Amino acid sequence: MSSWRYLLGRLDMEGGEEIIEGEVPMDSPQLTRTLSGPHQIKGNIGTPVQRLLDASGRPLLQRWRSTMYAVDPYNRIWTGGFLRDYSIDGPSLSPDVVGFTAYAQDFPYESSWYGVDVDPLDVVRHIWDHVQTRGESNLGLKLANTTSPIRIGTQLEDVNFVTAAGEEVQFEAGPVKLNYWTTDSCGGKVDELAGDTPFDYLEEHDLRSDGTIAHSLKLGYPSIGQRRDEVRLILGEQVGKMPSEDYDGDDSVTRVMVLGSGEGRDRVYAVAAASGQAQLRRTLTIDDKKIKTKTDAQARANSELRRVLALRKGGKIANLVVRDDPDFPADVGDEVLYGGDHDWGAVEQWVKIVKMTRAPGTSDDLLLTVVRADTLSL
Repeated sequence: MSSWRYLLGRLDMEGGEEIIEGEVPMDSPQLTRTLSGPHQIKGNIGTPVQRLLDASGRPLLQRWRSTMYAVDPYNRIWTGGFLRDYSIDGPSLSPDVVGFTAYAQDFPYESSWYGVDVDPLDVVRHIWDHVQTRGESNLGLKLANTTSPIRIGTQLEDVNFVTAAGEEVQFEAGPVKLNYWTTDSCGGKVDELAGDTPFDYLEEHDLRSDGTIAHSLKLGYPSIGQRRDEVRLILGEQVGKMPSEDYDGDDSVTRVMVLGSGEGRDRVYAVAAASGQAQLRRTLTIDDKKIKTKTDAQARANSELRRVLALRKGGKIANLVVRDDPDFPADVGDEVLYGGDHDWGAVEQWVKIVKMTRAPGTSDDLLLTVVRADTLSL
């Protein structure tokens, strides 16, 4: 089986790309795939290489234009993105490559748009279309046509009322809005929509037979991935290190209070409470002015209460080290079962993989960043 290799490319910024080097000599690489976030490649090029230098002896690497991809032994791109920055220390050059989705994070919306009764995933596609049509901004990233049953945005209305205390309140309610005076991060807006809807996204780069690369953004409602019943992670077998468990006091909640739109006594308000929890009463307060009705506020309170009560059933596991497995079958977004006899009692928990990190050439171990799966759909 061949080893990992690293491709260096150059975007033409109009949707095209040229691969200019097929064997970048990377030392100590750290490769990361991230669910609903940008991938990353870090490492270093230990000494200047003639084919990576221009005529003046400077690096061919260009910040915010060069691309790099990690290709696994099966000739599949595992992760990649564009060169955000790099540092030089003596003969060593250390690139910092981030996934394409990072490009939208500090990209402002440069026009004005609003939507009524729209699918949040259509808003995501609109945002990325806006990003890639501004000129010198086309990454060639194609978005999936996935849809959801969720609809957001209502007809524009000016709300005016006087509170019981005599205070006059005015605000504008209604559509989903994107504009240059409030939307300073297109990527931030996508992440907001992903959290509220909810949905997952995952960046993919596929190496075609002709050597070119196809870039896509998968969208999954309500999530990407699947429950992998055939993948079991057992401490002492696949998992070589006992993971820590975090029992956060902030998760021990017995009541949820939701505050929605409006001001003062007239704010939309709802409470969900659980009794008999064998602990002091604790309230989680959610302040979200996007909630317009008492019914919606109560539904949010009920949902959050179910989630926090589920968190009481066990601790949070953040990281799992899968040892010596270069061909781990699951991917980010998948749910897998972890089990182990810990020092303070046995643990069995379904977890969702949200990040995977490899260090090819250094170790075949795989670091999984995970979250509890049993609370995600509550």
